[in-house]
Amino acid sequence: MDSGSERKVNIQEMAEAHLQNVEREIATLNERKAAIDIEIGKLAEYLKQGRATLLEASTTQKVVLNAPQNEAGSTVFNPGN
Repeated sequence: MDSGSERKVNIQEMAEAHLQNVEREIATLNERKAAIDIEIGKLAEYLKQGRATLLEASTTQKVVLNAPQNEAGSTVFNPGN
């Protein structure tokens, strides 16, 4: 083999190795993307539940604040009133 074809093979081997590295990096990024998508889904559900809990607490608090009070200002039931 002469030096010209040896050099061509080396360049071709280097290009193939480079493309394999690119292919591996794409696979790694796709795996990370899948993990990130799962984490985004978990956080979105957490956010949804948190907002619902906050809304429920806010609604409950409004009901308590608007609850009828006895003469002493208590919301405790008093059968004497």
